[in-house]
Amino acid sequence: MDLTGDFFHFAPQALKPGAIIYPGNWGRIICHTGWTHKQALRETALEESRLRIDPSLPSRLLAAFAFPSLPEARWFAANHDGYQGPLHRVSLVETTASSYVGQVRLSSPIGTVRPFWADNFWTARDMASANLPGVHEQAPVRRVYCRELVTHSPLRVEECLDI
Repeated sequence: MDLTGDFFHFAPQALKPGAIIYPGNWGRIICHTGWTHKQALRETALEESRLRIDPSLPSRLLAAFAFPSLPEARWFAANHDGYQGPLHRVSLVETTASSYVGQVRLSSPIGTVRPFWADNFWTARDMASANLPGVHEQAPVRRVYCRELVTHSPLRVEECLDI
């Protein structure tokens, strides 16, 4: 994937063009809150899987997140409870930083109960659920395709789209 183009990022407040969003805020929130954070177990499973599969992939706990397209960002906001804040068009400050594009639906457990559910997030290239271990979805769910960029690069705000 070309990392020199535009990406889309939600922030808790409107930011001006040129502002820098540093990676790691999500991880700081998880670590500060501890096990009472509702996503702590999920992120721990994803981190354990990343370390086992390929430690050179970017840690979600040390990363910034963005969407590769505006429709994917809008879909995510409409389908994830509690996700609010202005949407920004951003670019990567360091295009050579460790980055990975994953499928949002695979960043949470889906399919059958199994210990290594998070492996699909870090390894799935063919998004057909028939090819994903433990995932046997209904057709409408399978068509949902929303990617997220996980990057160790800071993000530069180019424009605030929601003011």
